Amino acid sequence: MAIDPARRLLSILYRLRFYFAAPSDFVLTGIPRSGTSLLSALLCEPEDCFCFNEIHYDPRTLPYFFTRMRRRLTSGRPVPVKLDDAGALTTDTMGGQIQVQETSFPARKHGLVIGSNVNVPYLDRIDEILAYGYRVLMLVRDPVYTLASWNSEKAQVIPEAHVTDGDMNPRWHHFDFDSPDRETRQADIWEYYAQRIWSLRDRVQIITYESLTDAQEATMQGIYKYLGVTPPLQTRELKNMNVASRFSGLDRIGEAVAGRCPTRHHFGY
Repeated sequence: MAIDPARRLLSILYRLRFYFAAPSDFVLTGIPRSGTSLLSALLCEPEDCFCFNEIHYDPRTLPYFFTRMRRRLTSGRPVPVKLDDAGALTTDTMGGQIQVQETSFPARKHGLVIGSNVNVPYLDRIDEILAYGYRVLMLVRDPVYTLASWNSEKAQVIPEAHVTDGDMNPRWHHFDFDSPDRETRQADIWEYYAQRIWSLRDRVQIITYESLTDAQEATMQGIYKYLGVTPPLQTRELKNMNVASRFSGLDRIGEAVAGRCPTRHHFGY
C-alpha cells in the first residue's frame, strides 16, 4: 500500500526533530484567558526575541517551524502573525476582528530566540514538548476571573464556554464530569490543568497574570533572564483586567471555584 507523502514527511521530521531543536527556543502555554496572548506580544519587543501567538499547533514539527521562522525573521521576510483591528500584534485573541496575516518586520539579529504560544493543545502534550529541551513559560490567572472570562459574551467561541451535556465541545469528551452544572464543570477543567502546571513547577517557569500586570517590571525582567534575551528599551503599560464590574455571575463562579479548585492556593489565590 502506498504511503501518503504528507505522512512520510511528518515521519521524517519527527525522527529528525532533535537535530532541528534549539534549546534556546521556548514554548508559552497556560490555561486559556490567562494572558498568554498579552505575554506573546510583549516577547516580540526585544530585538533578539519573537513569539508566535496561536500560529503553530503541532508539537511534532515545532523544531522545523522554529528553524523556518528564524530564517525568515533574520532576513526580513514576512511571517504569519495574528493582528488586531489596528494592525498591531494582538494582545487578546477575543478582542475585535483578529486576522492571521503574513507580515514583515525589521530584520532581527542572528541568535534570535523563537517562541510559540498555544494553550490547551500544548498543555495536553507538554511531555512531548519538554522532551525537546525547550524553555517553557506557563501562565495562570485567578480561577474566578478565568471562568468569568470563559463565560463572557466575547469568548463564546472558545471550547471552555461549551461544557454542558447539550452543548459539549469535543475537547471535553474524555472528562468524567460528576455535575451537570456549567460553572462546576468549568472549575473542574481549570483544576485539571492547574494541577498539571503545578506538577511541572520544577521544570518550567510559572507566571501569574496578576504578577504580569501588577508587578510588570520585575516579572518581565525575570522572564527575560529565564529566556536569555535582552530587555527592550521601552515596554507598554499594562492594566489588570480582573475587575468585578466587567463580569457577571461571579457569585456562582466563586462557589464553584471554592469547592473544586484547591490547587489555586499554590498560586496564591
